[in-house]
Amino acid sequence: MDRSVFMFVFLAGWTKAADVLFVAPLPAVSHYRMLEPLMLGLAERGHRVTVLSHYPQKRPVPNLTDVSLRGIVPAYELGFARWNLLEDAWDTFTHGAEHCSEIVSSEVVQRLLREDRRFDLVFLEIMDSDCYLGFPKRYSAPYVLFSSSALPAWIGDWIRNPTESAYVPEPFCRVGGRLDFLSRMRNVLCQGLYRFLNYLYNTRVAVDVVREHFHSDSDTLVDLKKNVSMIFVNSFHAFGPVRPMLPNVIEIGGIHIRDPEPIPEDIEKFLNESTEGVIVFSMGSMVKAHTLAPQKRDAFVKAFAGLRQRVLWKWESDLPDAPPNVMVVPWLPQSDVLGHPNVKLFLAHGGIHGVMEAVHHGVPLLGIPLYADQKGNLLNLEAAGAARLLELDEITPDSLSTAIGDMLDNGGYTENAKRLSRIMRDRPMPPLEQAIFWTEYILRNGAPASAAPLLRWYQHLLLDVFAACGLFCISIYFLFRYIKFFKDNVMKISFFRPPPSAVDDSKQGCNDSKRK
Repeated sequence: MDRSVFMFVFLAGWTKAADVLFVAPLPAVSHYRMLEPLMLGLAERGHRVTVLSHYPQKRPVPNLTDVSLRGIVPAYELGFARWNLLEDAWDTFTHGAEHCSEIVSSEVVQRLLREDRRFDLVFLEIMDSDCYLGFPKRYSAPYVLFSSSALPAWIGDWIRNPTESAYVPEPFCRVGGRLDFLSRMRNVLCQGLYRFLNYLYNTRVAVDVVREHFHSDSDTLVDLKKNVSMIFVNSFHAFGPVRPMLPNVIEIGGIHIRDPEPIPEDIEKFLNESTEGVIVFSMGSMVKAHTLAPQKRDAFVKAFAGLRQRVLWKWESDLPDAPPNVMVVPWLPQSDVLGHPNVKLFLAHGGIHGVMEAVHHGVPLLGIPLYADQKGNLLNLEAAGAARLLELDEITPDSLSTAIGDMLDNGGYTENAKRLSRIMRDRPMPPLEQAIFWTEYILRNGAPASAAPLLRWYQHLLLDVFAACGLFCISIYFLFRYIKFFKDNVMKISFFRPPPSAVDDSKQGCNDSKRK
């Protein structure tokens, strides 16, 4: 390599070791797993990383300091039931506001805030509350947002990222794929609902928390939203709609997927010995098995018993009536298992991490959506031909057997899943390297900023420009009306009035006739 080129590459990648703070406040392990690779990656590159989370590392990690939030608020555990859209929205913001106040007012966080510390960059996962914006304010540091789903409208609004409700499904509105009229209507109304609840139960509470615990006034909260440096989004266009994004919105979908590790021996033996293939059934980390209604559990058991394939079932409780072709485990390394060549189908709720892992490994997905963004994720994947939906209320032994049989017998699902896998893997750099690059870019050069957040709403919509143009057009219109009126009336009067010379001539003629 030419020496000048080598020096350019070397210097472009050089970044002075920085102090970085991660604020991961959600008590949900799946959300933490999205952030963890970047924490460890930055620590490995020599940056001093401090992590505020409910899940401290089990073993010491060089350059990484945990500040444990464990026990301050209860971990998220959800029932095996289908939530409606209003329950989703209400739970997101009301619990988020309550948890934010409890976490920020806790002794462990207040102790950190009292310390004479400085941070060069702050990472925030801010899905359900804005009050964590007090951290970058406290340390006068630039900050990066993490979105654990595709970019929601109420977060994209911070930087005025185009919403495009006509064809971009809102992650939590249970629409996806190509939107018809009713889906677009639902999309628009749902976005309005989330924006309203976000303001009512999130922003207003956040103002009080920031004022009380970070000693800042409410105006700075609005200003801080305008100063976001970058947003890392847990999405990728291979399993979602292609949509417009500003340059400081970076898709890092799949960042949690690591290099394969050895599978536990008993599970690997079960997978290897399957001659007809294996179906993996897992409902994630937050949905607990004991909450599944007995009749639904029996439906799964009966459907699995009639299959020629083996079933690997993540189930935290005892299952004494499990069929011989079913292996029940309380935990499994999901991504590593999905990468096994004998896995033919993934049965799951459609959480974004499970969807990404299925796409990454080219495994079709039979989804049973329950809450949040799951149905939207599955609809997007279904539109790509790699998934199928089955509502919880529709589950019977026959419906399960039919859906599983159709997906296994129809090779199109597997072909489409493998096609999406090729697309997902065909990237300029892995998502973790991309996230590290942009993090260090901010540390080296500062953050790219858009002028859009600095505009008032009417300026952003160009209403002032349209108003000026309208006023100009109206003025021109009335000016022409006045000119026309002048021509049609004033000039007409002048036309019928005889000119002065004509009057003089007529008078002279009369005088001459009298003399004669």
